[in-house]
Amino acid sequence: AVLLKVFYWKPAIFAHHLVFSFYFFTFIFTTFCTILLVNKVWEIPSWLEMLIIFSFVIYLMIALRNFYKSSWIGAFFKAGIISFLYMLIILPVATIGIVMVAFMLY
Repeated sequence: AVLLKVFYWKPAIFAHHLVFSFYFFTFIFTTFCTILLVNKVWEIPSWLEMLIIFSFVIYLMIALRNFYKSSWIGAFFKAGIISFLYMLIILPVATIGIVMVAFMLY
């Protein structure tokens, strides 16, 4: 939501960005849960899993275009930049969290 506020700083309140983020991450978590459940019954090919994971950026681009009424090019670049910055933030935080939990449980 903070990254959305930075990139879409029109007179929208922060709650709108927060609700958008909740909807987007609900879509991601639901898709991951579906993939895990289907993998328990039938093995999904790796290329299909990667295609589904890359579709998140496309979904974000379409959602940004519809929710914020931006152009296709603007939504494309903002979706790419927001996804890249989010990964720069979340990967080190998740790695540190996993390492700390591993040391605590060891």
